Amino acid sequence: MLYILFFIFFASFSAADINSRIIGGKSTTITAHPYQVSLLYKNKLLCGGSIISKLWILTAAHCIDRITVKGLSVRVGSTYYAKDGTLIENIAQLIPHNLYDDHTLDYDVGLIKLASELKFSSTVNIVKLPSVNSNVPGGLNAVITGWGKTATTDTSNTLQALTVPTVDQQKCIEIFRKSPYQITQRMICAGYLSGDKDACQRDSGGPLVYNGEQIGIVSWGLKCATKGYPGIYTRTSAIRAWITTMTKI
Repeated sequence: MLYILFFIFFASFSAADINSRIIGGKSTTITAHPYQVSLLYKNKLLCGGSIISKLWILTAAHCIDRITVKGLSVRVGSTYYAKDGTLIENIAQLIPHNLYDDHTLDYDVGLIKLASELKFSSTVNIVKLPSVNSNVPGGLNAVITGWGKTATTDTSNTLQALTVPTVDQQKCIEIFRKSPYQITQRMICAGYLSGDKDACQRDSGGPLVYNGEQIGIVSWGLKCATKGYPGIYTRTSAIRAWITTMTKI
């Protein structure tokens, strides 16, 4: 199953323990999701991300808040995180949100500025962003994509995709009321309460897309595919104004 979130263990819930992976997803191609990118740090899969312009990549703050541009690369235009497409090693800037807090996981959004513009094609293109503070109701069938850990392997060599339903915000708040992390207005829930499908390690920062718009960024969750607990995503519309301020997009 595909689940691209960083997951939390109740017994030990520091930010360093959060992980993300895809459980229950199916193999797909970059042509179907040309906005998807892989972030590699020292040649190892770190996180996912999405193309929002020729110069900017959208990801999660927790993917980039403790690293520098040295050692970071971005692969675009490939169904595989470790080969093909274009590997971009010249990164101009990393910008985690200034209000990101690794104790609460609020404002979990970051931007990567490339040193030179991308060339768009059938395998490299942008994902649309929602309008500022637009609502995300429950019951939307959205798609998550990434190369993160599956049920049987540490990573998936081939891009995976999974359709997950969004969860009503009030229900999401109630589900996580007793967890170490509380749901804020910058977060939304999506996933199956049955626990058989979810995002998990190394797919954090990847996109949650509905009807061609990125409504969420893979952020965190309770372990992986835990029954009764959907995954948590940064609500893109809630931080849309910040994205515009930083990028002019």
